[in-house]
Amino acid sequence: MKNSKFRREDLSPMLKQCLATQDEYPDCILFYRLGDFYEMFFEDAEICSKELDLTLTGKDCGIEGERVPMCGVPHHAYESYVQKLLEKGYKVAICEQTDTMVGKLVKREVVRVITPGTVIDSSMLQDTSNSYIMSIYKNKNTISYAYGDISTGELCVAEYSGNDYLSYLNDQIVRVVPSEIICNDEVKELSANLECVQLNNQFKFTEYHDWAFLYSNAEASVLKQYGIDSIKGHDFNSNGMVIAIGAMLTYFTETQKRELKHIKMPKVLQDKQFMYVDTNTRRNLEIEKAMHSQTKHGSLLWVLDKTKTNSASRMLKTWVRQPLQDKSKIDARLGMVETFVNNQMLLDSLQENLSKIQDIERLVGRISYGSITPKECYALASSLNQVPNIKQLIENSSNQNIRNLASQMVDTSSITNLLFATISENPPATMKDGGFIRAGVNAELDHFRNIKQNTENVILEMQAKEKEKTGIKTLKIGYNRVFGIRKKVDIRYTKI
Repeated sequence: MKNSKFRREDLSPMLKQCLATQDEYPDCILFYRLGDFYEMFFEDAEICSKELDLTLTGKDCGIEGERVPMCGVPHHAYESYVQKLLEKGYKVAICEQTDTMVGKLVKREVVRVITPGTVIDSSMLQDTSNSYIMSIYKNKNTISYAYGDISTGELCVAEYSGNDYLSYLNDQIVRVVPSEIICNDEVKELSANLECVQLNNQFKFTEYHDWAFLYSNAEASVLKQYGIDSIKGHDFNSNGMVIAIGAMLTYFTETQKRELKHIKMPKVLQDKQFMYVDTNTRRNLEIEKAMHSQTKHGSLLWVLDKTKTNSASRMLKTWVRQPLQDKSKIDARLGMVETFVNNQMLLDSLQENLSKIQDIERLVGRISYGSITPKECYALASSLNQVPNIKQLIENSSNQNIRNLASQMVDTSSITNLLFATISENPPATMKDGGFIRAGVNAELDHFRNIKQNTENVILEMQAKEKEKTGIKTLKIGYNRVFGIRKKVDIRYTKI
């Protein structure tokens, strides 16, 4: 058990609370909110001091002559520290102050667990790459796996049966490149035999709860997530696929502490849809990375990627990772490319409009988290505002498949107009800065904003009204200024 050298009954109430929270998340580094800092205590502090190059200090703990190890980071800049810990293989539990004082102690609880596969913060994500988490379930000779990107809501699932399942699984992991892998005990045992694990320490398998891989529990998670009554009628209706999906959704719920409405219905991948490219072929063809440098520069993807948006770049990467096998679909895709190549004016106009679009997929994910900022709201409005222009450009195309794309574009004008009418044109980066709601949207807000911006005039008006109301000519109204905030209004007068 962590921190066993300290007698808990002798510790201060705050440190007892901290230890109790650590007990609930023994596999995590606890970022414990104290005012404007996230503090780490006990063994977590020693680990963070070493891994993050932080100064290790101590805190009085209630035991005479004893101080517990402590270090901390500013709450407004925690992302970079968390990212470093994730890269080193740690998980981080974010513990916030969630209520006012209870006695002499502020109530705190973990609001989110950040793991390598559940990163949502834009500063911790690569714009042009997905951050996948993979859920793998094995039953006899059948491998079922699901992988999803919590930042975009994408979720795919597939299944394979055969004696060469080990080689197949290895190639799928190399194709997907997951940031995190959760699995049942059987998969954990066989993972040591995978070539991608033996040659590359990048892929780490975490054995997840046995109960999460029980069909009844997994099915319940799937039904609840998508608001459906039955698995029947859906493509992902095999027991193995339901278990792989359900275990991942359970993991999302357990770590993120909220409903994630943006997670899309699972897309079932069939082997016949895509060309099977094994690990050696993928490497030798330099599909994503050049062999000599192990970077994108010089690879096939580097040659092809002329996309104008982050989501398109991620989509293109998916396309080259899993080439189509269906000739009709290949011809349809090439036909659309040919149409744009032969119409440079259309292509230039389309690229100009696309270049104004922000990462809508990830913005939607941040809405689901309730963590979208005012600046991102305005960016979403500006991006959606380009949709009618793009639709107009392609709806009269000579290519039927391009016209079909135009017909699938929904009317977002109501959302766009609402955002533009509500969010100021130059909003701040964070909510706490305020001032991001336009004047005229809410009368009560305008009233209080006027008080803040014109305090002296408001007080003079109040003073004049009180003089007239009371008949006291010497009545004065003033205020105390504490740390720049008007804390108290005093009414003083002399009786005549």
